[in-house]
Amino acid sequence: MKGKIIGIVIATLLISAALPAVGTMNIVNKKAESSTQIPGVEWTQKYGEDEYDVFYDVDVTTDGGYIVCGNHEENGNYYPYVLKVDSGGNQEWNWTIREFEYNDTTCYVYDNWASAIMQTSDGGYILCVYILFKFEEIDILVGGLVKFDESGNFLWFSHIAEPWVWWFVPSEVIEPEGEGIYVTVGSGAYNSDPPDDWFPILVVTDLSGVMIDYEFYEYGDYKDEGYALCKAGDGYLISGTAFNTPSNYDYRMIKTDSDLQIINDNTYSRTGNDGSYNSDCFQTSDGGFIMAGQSYEPGFNANAWAVRTDSDLNMVWNKSYGDIYTDTCWSMAETSDVDEYVLCVTMNFNGYTGDKEDTHLVKLDDDGKIEWVQINGGPYREVGISIKQTSDGGFIVAGRDGTSYSKDADATLTKFAPFDNEQPDKPDKPVGKKKIDLGVDYTYTSSTTDSDDDQLYYQWDWGDGTKSEWLGPYISGDTCEATHNWTESGKYYIKVMSKDSNGGESDWSDSLPVSDPRPRGIKNILLLQILERFPNILLIFKYIFGLQ
Repeated sequence: MKGKIIGIVIATLLISAALPAVGTMNIVNKKAESSTQIPGVEWTQKYGEDEYDVFYDVDVTTDGGYIVCGNHEENGNYYPYVLKVDSGGNQEWNWTIREFEYNDTTCYVYDNWASAIMQTSDGGYILCVYILFKFEEIDILVGGLVKFDESGNFLWFSHIAEPWVWWFVPSEVIEPEGEGIYVTVGSGAYNSDPPDDWFPILVVTDLSGVMIDYEFYEYGDYKDEGYALCKAGDGYLISGTAFNTPSNYDYRMIKTDSDLQIINDNTYSRTGNDGSYNSDCFQTSDGGFIMAGQSYEPGFNANAWAVRTDSDLNMVWNKSYGDIYTDTCWSMAETSDVDEYVLCVTMNFNGYTGDKEDTHLVKLDDDGKIEWVQINGGPYREVGISIKQTSDGGFIVAGRDGTSYSKDADATLTKFAPFDNEQPDKPDKPVGKKKIDLGVDYTYTSSTTDSDDDQLYYQWDWGDGTKSEWLGPYISGDTCEATHNWTESGKYYIKVMSKDSNGGESDWSDSLPVSDPRPRGIKNILLLQILERFPNILLIFKYIFGLQ
């Protein structure tokens, strides 16, 4: 560990005592909508003034309402803000900070990131935030935790860092049950490090914000970041992104013990860049873990990508979701169904063609198959950044509309109704010819049923590295036909899967093996080799069959 904190406490308390010059804003439920025409969406509320507003995190509160945090722009400066709303999204109180006293000087905030907020065991709230301000013409970054009581009254600010030695930008905080501590993950570096050499940092504080312990998790010489955090037995699991070069990066998971020491450290990638800026990771019932983010394939844009591991961080399965545009998963919700999670995916992120920035909720079962998809979309941008399951089994999503950092973008809260869907049954084993000739089209058939009688779509895996598009819709029980030809000699295994109109996926069917016959030329070569080795065999055959 990097060291128990002794001398830093004094600096932390000095900054804390200087900070409480805070205020409120005139944030209103701008263009509030009590309901929408989008199936599954109960309501959407929008919040903002005349410049850029965005929510980065949401938590469900014990009174049935929600607590959210994000950024608010005024005259080109960005301020952190917190809103408490009731179950319908109506405001109860808000908080921000624009200026404060630092070393007996009034300093003005000009940028920030209010990244995460949660309700604490005492009924209050804890906020992860960093703020940028100028002090004697020097840009200073201060990152840490802000504590509020249950009514939104500011209690304290804890500066997490060793001033002039290392800095810290927090991204997520948890309060392990019964341990009397907060644990915060984020990214930072030594002040003497190059500007693009960061690493994940894990920090433990007491419930007053005083640092107890911390640890750095250096990986390479580039911008390695820790974004999400969960308990892992007695220790912790960090997920984020590790850079191998300035332009190549992978998912990263770090598993620690209770003393913050590494037990396992692993990276995950496909064939392109894979980055996780997702604010959530979870431990599964078997001791494994799940994380998500986005994955690029060469020649394609990004898709949302989830990775499930065992307890030693070995990959068990992975699942991608998306289309031809850039799609990313900013957040993930744990559900009341064991080992089933909902990805909050923004489709066509920052896109300028097609359906721009719709929010897709994608529920995965414990095998990584999609159970259902709910969509909040339409002609406007709907960016989902944070998601939690609500007490009624639905979901609350925080984010924004409008383009990133545009003056007309408002922060948004969207309530999704509870939803359930039965996945289609496993399709029948494909039926068709097993012996094939190269370059010739062959037709194969299969069918399945859906207990909800939803319309069905089929996708065929031809065993040669290619898959069909989704074919359909078909009525439940009807037969799907698909045609394919192979161009290279070999043995192939055809299989098919189905999905229903709600996005629910079946298992893959059993495989049908197909192959092209051995070419005649090869057979003739073998015969000639036999005759060369046994020159009298032809005479023997003639004698046996009476051909002499």
